[in-house]
Amino acid sequence: MPYLQLDSRRLFLLFSLGLALASIPVLLVLTGLRGELLSSLKVVGGALVIVTSTRVNVLLLASIVLLFLPYAVVDSLNRLYVARITQVLPHFFKSLAEAVRSGLTFHGALRSVTETMPGSLSAEVKRALVHVELGEPLGQALRRIPERIRDANVEKAVTILITANESGGRVIDVLESAAEIFAALRSYDEEKSTTINPHVITVYASTIIYLVLALTILYVFVIPLGAIQRTGGFFGALDPRLYETIMLYSGAMTAFSGGLIAGKLKHGRASAGLIHSALQLSIVSAGFLLAEAYLTPLTLMKP
Repeated sequence: MPYLQLDSRRLFLLFSLGLALASIPVLLVLTGLRGELLSSLKVVGGALVIVTSTRVNVLLLASIVLLFLPYAVVDSLNRLYVARITQVLPHFFKSLAEAVRSGLTFHGALRSVTETMPGSLSAEVKRALVHVELGEPLGQALRRIPERIRDANVEKAVTILITANESGGRVIDVLESAAEIFAALRSYDEEKSTTINPHVITVYASTIIYLVLALTILYVFVIPLGAIQRTGGFFGALDPRLYETIMLYSGAMTAFSGGLIAGKLKHGRASAGLIHSALQLSIVSAGFLLAEAYLTPLTLMKP
């Protein structure tokens, strides 16, 4: 998938798409589960009204996920596109230096390398070369790349290409130095990723551990005590549905914030973690929904 520049117009379109998708679960609740919604409303503390139906709550969480999912998917695909560019920068500059050393002009070397090295970077350079053929200076055509793809390494690479084009007889030295620099940067990024990935895994593990503990407390202690209450036990104030809802909401907040933390750790932006938030919210929602479907009958607890 090509890089999609997220300007204000496209951000608005993604938000509109997310809003349209988010309305689907809400409409399903208001039409198909309206009775369940109304019967599950509970007043807490005399003022706060919450929904205690797990199915309704899961659909509402799905609505939240769908709201930001289009942006999260496009942002993730853009990051993958940029990663494919930065990964080949060392090889690109090395091949470009060898092409210039063989006697090709800088423009001819660019064309030769892009023809022999397919990928996202070659596609961007080819786009710039098309503008050159239409009469635009090479430097100006290359500057279009970082204007469209906002990434520090891409901007540095374009700056080096423009400098090499203007440096006369030192083109090969500039390109070989660039290849070494980007090889070192790639090595640093790989080392950083190796260090950070365990922390991201820890974020996912914390969400799963919370889910397991919450369901254990619910189905080993709270729901059986609720069954005792219904048969005349002494826990008259215990409401299993309320506890389940509180734990579901807490799990959802843990999952959402955990995803943002994962994005900040791995990519330096909290918004880059929205895709992780969507995945973790899905894990929590699926866990509670499956538990209600398969574990509740085993405890003989029916609302």
